[in-house]
Amino acid sequence: MIGKYRVSTILVILLFSAVSGYSQSHIQLRTFGKQKVFNFYIGEEMTFRLEGQKNVSRGYIVDIPNDSTIRFYSGFIPVSKIVAVDVSDKKSQNHWTLAIGGVGYVALEALNSRIVQNRKFQSDAGLWVPAGGLVASAFLINWLRGRWFKVGLRKKVEIVGLPEELTGN
Repeated sequence: MIGKYRVSTILVILLFSAVSGYSQSHIQLRTFGKQKVFNFYIGEEMTFRLEGQKNVSRGYIVDIPNDSTIRFYSGFIPVSKIVAVDVSDKKSQNHWTLAIGGVGYVALEALNSRIVQNRKFQSDAGLWVPAGGLVASAFLINWLRGRWFKVGLRKKVEIVGLPEELTGN
């Protein structure tokens, strides 16, 4: 009977330790009305542009002491002064499968003609037009996606996390 209580006690302790691991504050870039968000956690590198500056700043997030300030190695930055954040590393890279598909289409056609049909590879417009279209569309999507998350009326930079009173820090 005592074994049951020990197991349940250990499970409860593990449950609370797992929940407290997710109470870390982080920076969230979100567009109102959309579900897609970009998250930056402590220890990650963030590239951003500040209000009134043309140059770009880059730094590793060291701490988020309150709901309006981010601490980098170089100093403290107020969230309200950030006007754009580079999210190129945070975006999905699935569009490159189109380019791989285009190159793979040519490779499969060459393999098919040489091995299966036992003839020399011959290229024609029916082969290069779809393959080129796939590769070109991948580069077009990459160019159109945009690299910067520009803060505005609908796009906000927020600090998300539990208050310190609840996390015990």
